[in-house]
Amino acid sequence: MRGKKIGQKPPAPKKKKPGVTGVQKEQYLMKNKISDYLIELLGYGQGMKLPTITYKKIEEYRNTCGFEVLYETIKKVSDSIRWAVNNKEFRNEVGKISYIFAIIQNNIGEDYLEKKKFIEEEHKTRDIDVIPADLNIHNDYVRKARDLSEYI
Repeated sequence: MRGKKIGQKPPAPKKKKPGVTGVQKEQYLMKNKISDYLIELLGYGQGMKLPTITYKKIEEYRNTCGFEVLYETIKKVSDSIRWAVNNKEFRNEVGKISYIFAIIQNNIGEDYLEKKKFIEEEHKTRDIDVIPADLNIHNDYVRKARDLSEYI
């Protein structure tokens, strides 16, 4: 007789792997957008990949300022990056990537503060309740006056 043996436990149910959240997918796409843009700035050819250090440096920005601020900063300093790639001499690709990220690091603080200020202002405007002027709201509560003469 084939099948379940006496005293044998049934196999444990397989655990489902958690799915990818929308935030994780968004971060993944933004990370790819950053690396694709860097490949373009560095003038890499079809199929060339960035050095591993590049992905590590990109990942460092996930919790500090976010990928969006990093991408905006790279776009802002793209002329400086292009100039450095075309005019400076580097011993190797790691040196080139380190120099590029130094340019980014020197400029990202300003972009981060601008983004932070924008978000704070956006939250402030959400917290304010606006009552339209054409909405007729009447306060029917009438405060009763007390006769204080008995206490004098």
